[in-house]
Amino acid sequence: MHDLQLSGSAARAFVIVFSIVGITVLALIGYLSEVEEVGLSDLEDHAGEVVMTRGVVLGTVHYGSGASKLLIFDRNDTAEVYIETSGKEYRPGSRIVVRGEVYLGDERPGITSANDRSIEVLSNGDAGELGGWSKHFDVCSVRGTVVSSDRVGWDDHYLVVQFFRGDAQERVEALLLECEEGPGPGDLINVTGVLGTEGGLLCFGPGSLEILNRAVPSCISLRQLIQEMELGVASLEPRTLEGYLRYEPSGRSFYIGEEPSGSLISVKVSVQEPIEFIHKGDLVELVNCSVSWDPDSLRYRLFPELVRLLEPYGTWAIKLGSLDYGVGEFEGCLVTVKGVLETVNGTLVLIDGERSLIVAGMDEGETGKEVKLQGTIVFDTFDNRFRLVVEEGL
Repeated sequence: MHDLQLSGSAARAFVIVFSIVGITVLALIGYLSEVEEVGLSDLEDHAGEVVMTRGVVLGTVHYGSGASKLLIFDRNDTAEVYIETSGKEYRPGSRIVVRGEVYLGDERPGITSANDRSIEVLSNGDAGELGGWSKHFDVCSVRGTVVSSDRVGWDDHYLVVQFFRGDAQERVEALLLECEEGPGPGDLINVTGVLGTEGGLLCFGPGSLEILNRAVPSCISLRQLIQEMELGVASLEPRTLEGYLRYEPSGRSFYIGEEPSGSLISVKVSVQEPIEFIHKGDLVELVNCSVSWDPDSLRYRLFPELVRLLEPYGTWAIKLGSLDYGVGEFEGCLVTVKGVLETVNGTLVLIDGERSLIVAGMDEGETGKEVKLQGTIVFDTFDNRFRLVVEEGL
């Protein structure tokens, strides 16, 4: 009889505990059911609130602390999902629902979740190959060769990738976000991202990039490169070559040829920042050049990683009267020039035959005499004329 009474007490305790658990679960379900679902475009209006939202996974970044960050999108809207403790891999193209607290990031809004249990995967993604059937906002993969690669942020990269669609050779632009190690020109890669309305790819995280083969830089002469360009078979792999500056550099571009002057070959070179230590006639080495076709000028362009000065040309000896097109090609150059100094309308001028050049930086004591001057050719934007800024008379 005593044993039966003990079992009854245990049963009553079990019923009480079960009831408490049931009430708690029901309360939790009720709480979750009250969480508002918000579209990605409206997340910014709910900063600090706990909401639910859904989107398509673009990529993942894993941190050493065990946290992860996803980038999700819904057409043109994107948001971050920061998971404090995550051991799960979310495939690009997967559709998910996430619950968490909204925060405002530097680039876009986001949601913080404690762990993977706050995320429900509605469908696993499978990125298809980019093709003529691909639609805007599809998650696609491209396998091809990098034509150019520029770092545009701390860990962001802007890529141009050349690939084949059937027998046709095409190119696609890709913006790769939060990927520390980017590819270089000539690398064979596979990149995955969402296809935007302008036809480019937006990619996120190291998992969106697979470097299949690293290009090995090679050396080539400028003439060989020109021949490849003329045949339309210029390699996308980086090259190292030498050439002479045809003109004084202008901003972030200059032209190189086979000779300091008179060369029939002229190829445009683009650099990240203006280079102050190179001048017309200098022999330079272009290290790890990538070759790209410029549709605007209908010419090839070179993009070197590094420009080295091998041999400065020095001072140009010019004959003013023999310059058919004036001194414009020597702008910024150190030159020596002969002529007769005269004063014309109060301005000191060096005259050689029918050609003349304004002289600055010296007095008029030498007028009427033939002199040899050394100075720099500069362009005066005030009167739109070139001047010789004299350093010394020779």
